[in-house]
Amino acid sequence: VIMKQEPIHRGLQGVLMLSVLFALSACVGVKQLTYFSQVDESSVKLSQPCPNKIVVGDNLTIHISATDELAAAPYNRVGNDYVVDEQGEVNIPLLGGIKVVGLTMKEATVAITDAIAKHMKNPIVKIELKDTYITILGEVNVPGKYPYSHTFTILDAIGCAGDIKANGKADDVIVMRVVDGQSKLYHLNLQDGSVFSSQAFYLLKGDIVYVQPRKGKSLLQRAPMNIQLNNDVTNLNSTQGHGLYPTY
Repeated sequence: VIMKQEPIHRGLQGVLMLSVLFALSACVGVKQLTYFSQVDESSVKLSQPCPNKIVVGDNLTIHISATDELAAAPYNRVGNDYVVDEQGEVNIPLLGGIKVVGLTMKEATVAITDAIAKHMKNPIVKIELKDTYITILGEVNVPGKYPYSHTFTILDAIGCAGDIKANGKADDVIVMRVVDGQSKLYHLNLQDGSVFSSQAFYLLKGDIVYVQPRKGKSLLQRAPMNIQLNNDVTNLNSTQGHGLYPTY
């Protein structure tokens, strides 16, 4: 009887050990996905939103008005939607091409207002960016393109994408960005207070957020690193990480 009980006892020990190991691994996973678990409140510094700069191909809505609406009407006769051309200009009726590429929205508003003020009293210019998106890829529940606003943060992006999956690296979320024609990577730790002071805490139009997997090769490890990142958000889903230059 003793000889029969011993293998059964060992078998039960093995099952118990596997159960303990599984429980421990599950606890580790939960800990890894706990946001801001390492935040020191006394040292948290919040970054400020970065102004978006206008680039070639941007869609702008430019509405021109004045106290005398009849005087302003000719400037709106072709509608209010403009695409920044290859010369970095928007072609406004009566004014011709006005260079706006490289300017912030505020700077472009001033430039157009100054140009119109030479022909009309007290012009009011309002400019808005159209069709602006950020893209969220990787280990999130709902990857895809999401409408962008000026105060959109990395936390907004993760929320829109339905949160990070259990296999996602919350401590190393990558933001891919084009700055002055150069592609850059920012590594954000969502468990640490440093995320709030990062230049990438507030996202810019066209940014790609990529949540890496904890196991296996990530998209960036598989991708060649010698092709420039395409800044056209309509093509971001097909770039597969090409042309990204890490900035650790």
